[in-house]
Amino acid sequence: MARFEPPPEATPLETTSAWTFWAFVTLSAIACTVALHDGAYWPSPMPVVSIVALALLVAIVSPFGTFQTVEGLAEYASLAMPIGFAMLLVLGWRDFTIAIALGELCNFVSERSRKKNPTMWYIRTYNVCMQIVAGAFAETVLRMVRPIAHASPGGVWLSFAPALTLVLAALIWKLCDNVATTVLITLAAGRPLTSARVSVRVFFSQFALFLIAIPFARLWSDNIWVSLFALAPLGVAYRLLGLPELEYRATTDERTGLTNAGAFDRIVRAAVASAESGEKSLVLLAIDIDHFKSVNDTFGHLAGDGVIARFAAILTEIARREDVAARTGGEEFALLMRDADRTAALAFAERLRARVETETFDLGSFDAPITVTASIGVAIYPEDGATPLALFAAADAALYRAKMSGRNAVRAAERIVA
Repeated sequence: MARFEPPPEATPLETTSAWTFWAFVTLSAIACTVALHDGAYWPSPMPVVSIVALALLVAIVSPFGTFQTVEGLAEYASLAMPIGFAMLLVLGWRDFTIAIALGELCNFVSERSRKKNPTMWYIRTYNVCMQIVAGAFAETVLRMVRPIAHASPGGVWLSFAPALTLVLAALIWKLCDNVATTVLITLAAGRPLTSARVSVRVFFSQFALFLIAIPFARLWSDNIWVSLFALAPLGVAYRLLGLPELEYRATTDERTGLTNAGAFDRIVRAAVASAESGEKSLVLLAIDIDHFKSVNDTFGHLAGDGVIARFAAILTEIARREDVAARTGGEEFALLMRDADRTAALAFAERLRARVETETFDLGSFDAPITVTASIGVAIYPEDGATPLALFAAADAALYRAKMSGRNAVRAAERIVA
């Protein structure tokens, strides 16, 4: 079976605010590179060899990683993540910045050799600069305890204070990295900063992986070859943490990246059960692309697949981050909105309908772009359906009415469905 590639989370930087934040991180990294001059926490006896070896190691292990989906976003954790922090511990500051940049260059060469589309230059630049900024914060913490750690021959690295400080430095690095990256993604997607969220579950799973850097760095400073055995748990972690990949495959539509029908049904049932106890409203939208069969018949199934994928992207773009979008059939979609009333739901549905109507699906292989429309049915819990089955039935009935009225329309459920 081919290696699984998780869906890209990085959004193209198409907004002024995203580029401004990118520039801020870049300038901060330049300032940190110039300003800091501290030596290594556990100096490597061969700094030049360490720079090259660790950079190559980054490229070797980067293709291996795990991910999990949280609120519709794919959170990727490469096994190369701990190596950056290990570089900070065994190299002086300037050598660390060189090793980070060289590691990203080796990553680029590795991607090209695997015939994988290389990461965009601005994302690659951001990766380097963000690690340098995060490293600067972590280095500040390490500097505070360095006199204690080196008070005895060899450094009391297993005593409480240095061990606690190493964990704190790693925590500061990961917080800085995760928060900044979440902000960049949020700005690039055109969302307000108030919608930015760092998943606690994802953060601590990544942080646990990140801590492997500490014993690895300590062993590296003593014996480079022995230190490689400290990476053995990464192989085990890669196999065990592959469970999120299986979860993703089981719950996600491969063509669109949206939630699939089975998983969406379970999400709706859980949301209704939660709403019953909390007396919260839910909105269910049933959405169809109008006359989709004619798209396949006229332009072919590859063009139809392109329209499906682009339609899903539009739905994701317009929906709120807390909404759950799903592909429930060939050209059939659904959206679950929490804490939304009928007015807001109908207004959203009308925005989606109008956006699809004006969208040109330029697939590149046709002289003229394809245009489609959408019909949408809206049902509210508990007014239109007090059970998951009743809610689905109400939304489907409203969708049917939208189609019968001439398509390219939005209709709300008219009555409670038993």
